[in-house]
Amino acid sequence: VAGADSGLSLIEPSCLSYYCSLPNKTFEYLSAGLPFICSDLPDVRKEFDEYDICWFSNPDCLDKLIREMTREELKRKKKSVIMHRQKWDWNVEKLKLADVYQSITTSTL
Repeated sequence: VAGADSGLSLIEPSCLSYYCSLPNKTFEYLSAGLPFICSDLPDVRKEFDEYDICWFSNPDCLDKLIREMTREELKRKKKSVIMHRQKWDWNVEKLKLADVYQSITTSTL
């Protein structure tokens, strides 16, 4: 994966579960240091929009997006991925998860 120019994570919002999804594949791309193209779904946009690490696309626009993508844009987004990917790193996320578990066990005592 790390040898690719970008990743691709497209989810068809055919049901509410898919519409509200945040695909694991996007986090794999981040871990590999890759910008990615992803479906323009609400939770995906909410999670990644401010970081300039991906392109949002709908199936109708995908071919146009790929044809118009430039090397400069790829480089810029890749730099942004490298700069921001630690936000989603497991070493950061596991601490958040541990806090949640701790609050659950503390509140049930």
